[in-house]
Amino acid sequence: MGKKKQIPTEHKYKIGDIVHFRFAGSWHKGSIIELTNDSDGHATYTATTSANGRIYPRLGINKSKEVGWVHFQE
Repeated sequence: MGKKKQIPTEHKYKIGDIVHFRFAGSWHKGSIIELTNDSDGHATYTATTSANGRIYPRLGINKSKEVGWVHFQE
């Protein structure tokens, strides 16, 4: 039987932090614009990039979400 994946419940980054994140298979650099929580208590983020102005919602931390996650702060 596999080990249960840990769900981060506390935010590691603050609004305005510049971070590198992965979303849908590609890497981006942007800033945190919102701290959010899923219904299960999972701490997530919303980020935006200055290059294209897109908003990337529900990012986890270090592979805690399949679609996207914040990898590190600059």
